[in-house]
Amino acid sequence: MMSEVILPNGWTLATIDDLVGVHGVFRDGDWIESKDQDQNGQVRLIQLADIGDGEFKDKSSRFLTPEKAAELNCTFLENGDILVARMPDPLGRACLFPLQGNKKFVTVVDVCVIRFGHNLMDVRYFMYALNSPASRKNISDHQTGSTRKRISRGNLSTVHFPIAPLQEQHRIVAKIEELFSELDKGIEYLKTAQAQLKVYRQALLKHAFEGKLTAQWREQHRAKQSVAPAKAGAQPLNDMDSSSTPSRGLALHENDEPLETAADLLERIQQERKQRYQQQLTDWEASDKQGSKPKPPKSLPPLTAEELAEFPELPEGWGWCKLGDFISSIDAGKSFKCDEREPRADEIGVAKVSAVTWGEYDESESKTCTDSSKENETYLIRSGDFLLSRANTIDLVGACVIARKVIKKIMLSDKTLRIVFEGFSQEYFLQYLRSRIGRNQIMQLSTGNQESMRNIGQDRIRSIAVPICSRLEAEIIIGGLALKLSEADQLDQTLTTALQQAEALRQSILKKAFSGQLVPQDPNDEPASELLARIKAERLASQGNVVVRRKRGRS
Repeated sequence: MMSEVILPNGWTLATIDDLVGVHGVFRDGDWIESKDQDQNGQVRLIQLADIGDGEFKDKSSRFLTPEKAAELNCTFLENGDILVARMPDPLGRACLFPLQGNKKFVTVVDVCVIRFGHNLMDVRYFMYALNSPASRKNISDHQTGSTRKRISRGNLSTVHFPIAPLQEQHRIVAKIEELFSELDKGIEYLKTAQAQLKVYRQALLKHAFEGKLTAQWREQHRAKQSVAPAKAGAQPLNDMDSSSTPSRGLALHENDEPLETAADLLERIQQERKQRYQQQLTDWEASDKQGSKPKPPKSLPPLTAEELAEFPELPEGWGWCKLGDFISSIDAGKSFKCDEREPRADEIGVAKVSAVTWGEYDESESKTCTDSSKENETYLIRSGDFLLSRANTIDLVGACVIARKVIKKIMLSDKTLRIVFEGFSQEYFLQYLRSRIGRNQIMQLSTGNQESMRNIGQDRIRSIAVPICSRLEAEIIIGGLALKLSEADQLDQTLTTALQQAEALRQSILKKAFSGQLVPQDPNDEPASELLARIKAERLASQGNVVVRRKRGRS
C-alpha cells in the first residue's frame, strides 16, 4: 500500500480490482502447451517477448486453432487491452495490445490481461502508471521466486496505483506522449550515429587490410630511400582526400630500409621454423631421447588461383597467406565441473563464452571450477594471450580478444582457444579477424545450426586467408588503427551515455507525471474518488440484478 505517498488534490489510490468494471477483465493469460499449438492455426499466441516497456514488440510467431482455443476456454485479446509481463525483464512492464481481430489472439499464462470495460479510465494513463518508477518498485516488492522472479496475479491485485481525475489523466497522457515523441527523435538520432560508427569501423578495417590506409605512407617511405636521409623523428601524414581513407595519426618510421615483401617474410618464417625444429631435434637426441620426439613443422598448401580470385587485389609487396603460416600453436581448453557463480580471488574459474566477444577480455564472465583435476597450469589464461571463441552463437563464433588484464586464475573452457602466433603481430591478426572479410571467412568455415551454436575447428582456423605486408608497415597499420578505433570507441561511449541519460529522462517524466507535477491540476475536474465510486456502484448494481434474477428463477 502506498499510504506514505502524498497525492495531489483530487487523486486517489486504487488497485486494479477497484478499476475493472462489470464487463472488464483482469486475469492471467492461458496455459497453452507445445502440444496445443499448431503453426497452421488462425489464432496467434502472444508471448512474453512481445511485451515491451510501453510498446508492443510484435515478435512472436506461435499459433493454435480456433477449436483448441475454445477447448481450452481461452481469453481472447481485444485492441486496447493492457498486457502486463509477470516475469522480467523488467518485471511488470506493460504495453497496450494494438492488433485488430475478433477472437484472433490469446496470450500465455505469464502475461496478465487488463480490460476496464468502461470509459472512466484512460487506458494509456494506466499503462504509463504501470511503467512508472514508483509502480515498478511496488511490483518488485511483491515478486516471488529465487531464480525466476515473477509476480502472481494475486499479488499484482494488491498493488495500489495513483489515480488522477479523468480529465487530468487525458492531459497527463498528452504531455507524456509529447515529451516522449521529442525524446524518441533524439534517441533515433543517437542510434543512427552508433550505426554509422559501426560502418566507419568496418570501412577503416577494410582500407587497412587492403593497403589503402598506408598508401601515402608507402609512397613517402619509398621516396625517402631515393633521397638523402631525412632528419630523425616521425613525420605525420596529412589527411587524405575524399577518394581515399584518412591517414591522420600515421607516421613515417625512422627505418628507411626497403620494405620486406610478404613472400620474403613468409620464407624467412619457414626457415626459422626449420632451424628451430633442427635445434629441438638435436637437444632431444642429446638428452638420450627423453620425452616425445619433436614433430617437424607442417607446411600449409598455398592458396590456389581460384581462392585468390575471391579476395581483393593487394598493393605491391603484399600477399595473401594462410593464418596457419603464422600460428605456432593452438591450445584448447576442456570441460570442467563448475558452479555458475563468479570465482573469488582464492578460487580458480573457467571462462564463459561471454568472456570473449568484440570488446576486451572480461574475466568477470567466468564460473567457479569445482573439478578435482583443475590444478593444471597449462589451461590458465595469461596476460597477453590471444583468445578465440571456437563455439558460440552465429554472431560471436570466431570472436577474439587479447587478454590484456589478467588478475584472477581463469582457465580456458572447451569453447575457447588460445592461439600463439610467430613472426608477425597478433594485434594485426586481431583486427583482421574482426574485419568484415575476416568475419565472412569465419562464417563460411564454421559449422552448426544457423539459429544457435556454431563451431569452427583448428584446421579451419589455420586455413583462413590473411593479407600480409612487411612487419614495418604492419606496425604503422596497427598504430593508425589503434588511434582511430580509440576515437570511435570514445564517441561510442559518449553516445551510449547519452542513450542511458535519455532513458533516465523518460523515467523522470513518468515520475513527475504520477506525482502530479507534469501538468496543472484543475479544481473543476471530478475527483478520482468519484470515478471509483461509480465503478463500484455499477458492480454492486450488477450483483443485485444477478441476485434478483436468481430469486425470480426459484419462484
